[in-house]
Amino acid sequence: MNNSVNDSALNGILKSLKNIEDRLSHVETKLQIQQEVIEDEAQPVQNVIKPIADDDLEIRLGEYWIPKVAIVAFIIGMIFFLTFPLKGLPMGFPIVFGYLMTAALLIASKLLKKSFAHFTGYAIGGSIVIFYLTTLRLHFFGREQLITSPGIEILLLLLVTTGSLIIAVRRNSVYLAALGLLLGYVTAMINSNPYLSFITLVILSAVVVYLTLKYSWQGLVIYGIVLTYFVHLLWFLNNPFLGNVMQFATSPQTNVLFILAYLFVFSLGCLLRVDKEEEKFNVILSSFLNAAGGYGLFLMITLSTATAYLGIFHFAAFILSIVISITFWIRVSSRYSTFIYAMLAYTALSVAIIFTFSAPAFFIWLCWQSLIVVSTALWFRSKFIILANFIIFIAVMIAYLVTEGTVGVESLSFGIVALISARVLNWQRERLELETDKMRTAYLLTSLLIIPYSFYHIFPSELVGISWVGLALVYYLLSSILKNNKYRLMALGTLLMTVVYLLVFGITSSETMYKIISFLLVAGVLMVISLIYSRRKSKPV
Repeated sequence: MNNSVNDSALNGILKSLKNIEDRLSHVETKLQIQQEVIEDEAQPVQNVIKPIADDDLEIRLGEYWIPKVAIVAFIIGMIFFLTFPLKGLPMGFPIVFGYLMTAALLIASKLLKKSFAHFTGYAIGGSIVIFYLTTLRLHFFGREQLITSPGIEILLLLLVTTGSLIIAVRRNSVYLAALGLLLGYVTAMINSNPYLSFITLVILSAVVVYLTLKYSWQGLVIYGIVLTYFVHLLWFLNNPFLGNVMQFATSPQTNVLFILAYLFVFSLGCLLRVDKEEEKFNVILSSFLNAAGGYGLFLMITLSTATAYLGIFHFAAFILSIVISITFWIRVSSRYSTFIYAMLAYTALSVAIIFTFSAPAFFIWLCWQSLIVVSTALWFRSKFIILANFIIFIAVMIAYLVTEGTVGVESLSFGIVALISARVLNWQRERLELETDKMRTAYLLTSLLIIPYSFYHIFPSELVGISWVGLALVYYLLSSILKNNKYRLMALGTLLMTVVYLLVFGITSSETMYKIISFLLVAGVLMVISLIYSRRKSKPV
């Protein structure tokens, strides 16, 4: 009864409140009062949770470095397990265990990919190493060979290497690529067939260049250059790492041609790069290591084996290197790489000349080589090559004069080459970014001294003065044709040397007719020259 009364009272109150609300709304409508919604300006307090600092040393050691050390320690343990003969165990047990560990690491890397991402790469790398070593044990390290054919074993190892490179490409990992390449180089090193080993090195070089160009892994080229030439060097030293006695491998002699193949392939890694505008340090370093390492190994092997084809091999190196340098200049206008390969080419040509010709012939050929260097250096706009070539030219000339007991007609080559070099420098002086006048003067001074010296040894003493007068006339003729006063000065210098020579040696000569002809000839030439200068002075300007 009481409950019903209370409910009725409550309903009455609610009804009254409803009526009051309706009335107020009606009044607001009549008075045109807009309802305002009062919002609570108080903003809710957001709970900001400060994350734990990731760079804490203890956390970094525990989360990142300890797993890495664990993987490395595990791999080292597996290396010992798979490379040492284990007594008391079944022959196939290490192999089965190795493959099981490979599968376990791959599964672990898959399962922990999200929660333990930094562990995945190391686990995959470790599984590749263990898989390779396990496959290697099929023929090596064990008490007995499960695979007796070395060719089949090498093929399996190359398949493992290929698979590891495919994984590296799919994961876009330069580190896994470097690991896969290392396994390939190890395979080439343990291959007993030299030709297959060299072919493997060429293929690996091509893979290095492809990965570098495809994924811009420029450091990979340097890595490949070092490993390629190092493995070839180990072959030449009879692979001492495999327990062999260190000695030079003399066969096959054509192994040096594969070095030229490496040189060419690695040059493509810099030549075909995407960024052709700027030659960065790693590009320059790659070119230097390729040229110095490749030709250094090439030179060491050819000199050590004393092959009959030494000159031909080095001439082939010259052709290849000069083509590479020209291509660098034409395609990318490279200064440093062009210079590096050009210097390699000149060196190879010099070695080819020295070992093809005997003295004094090779001095003369080296002298004429100077013209090739000057011509290409002008094209490359390399002032350093021009200067270095002049120094080498002078050194070759001095070596010829010192080592040869008699100076023959061939010595005139030095003077002729000096004259031609000076003329070429004058003809193309605008191509160099330096003043070439001093360099041209140096070549002309060389010619001024060496040609009269050669005449002195070639002609009889009675004709030396006359030959020098004839040389002076040639210089005057060149001055008139080329409109260059330097040749006129050379003519005057030659005439002065002639006068001194006649005064010192001509008077003491026993040949009376020689004295008369020489002095009259010199006097006549000097009078004609004096007359020419007088007429030039009297001409109106």
